[in-house]
Amino acid sequence: MAQTTVFSFFHYSSTSAKWRAFKRMGRPPLLHKQIEGLSFWKTLGVGGNKGFSFKPDFSLYALLTVFDSEINAMSFIKGKIMQQYVNDTDQHNHFFLHNITSHGRWSNTEPFQSSIKLITDQPICVITRATIKPSQTLRFWKYVPRVSRSIQNYQGRLFSKGVGEWPLFMQATFSVWNTIDDMKKYAYQNDEHLEMIRKTQKLGWYKEELFARFHPILQIGNLIHIPGIEIKDLETDNKS
Repeated sequence: MAQTTVFSFFHYSSTSAKWRAFKRMGRPPLLHKQIEGLSFWKTLGVGGNKGFSFKPDFSLYALLTVFDSEINAMSFIKGKIMQQYVNDTDQHNHFFLHNITSHGRWSNTEPFQSSIKLITDQPICVITRATIKPSQTLRFWKYVPRVSRSIQNYQGRLFSKGVGEWPLFMQATFSVWNTIDDMKKYAYQNDEHLEMIRKTQKLGWYKEELFARFHPILQIGNLIHIPGIEIKDLETDNKS
């Protein structure tokens, strides 16, 4: 059984749905529940300004879950807890991921276990996460807008959002790229991103950080679609 990570996004339009989603951040339905195969989870807000801002987007939320197998991940996605997230949405997506490599820690844990090898011509997803030192917060956010602008129309980028457990201090990103080469060109050839890396090394912004790469193996929902990756319709699947 291969560890399976699911990154889910939920978009809400009505005021009442947004309010219920906001309250779920403080009282997540997963809390104190025994969920088979679940080893790690985080409820995440999404930044405004196309996802990269300390101001939240109150219409969009995310959920990260890590399971010991694809079977248990799918069972959770079809279950009652997930239905509380999906019921009010007008758009949502679940990305099923298998980890290629992961470095670093999240909440003093190494949540992702490598289960597959890199395939160079396949889409790739990247999760980055960091806890920002309070003394470095202003310096960090000073550089975020220019990096955000540089990624929006970058060749090979299919999707990207800035997410986080807490505004300002606990930040993460989720991005999807056509291939590993497209991701590397942005990471190591884009001037704004390179400057961010140099500042990180020089100033020591983070007290904890993580970088992980995945191949998407399955997608469910209608928010975005990754070309070449299997799309599953849960309604059709449940009727069959």
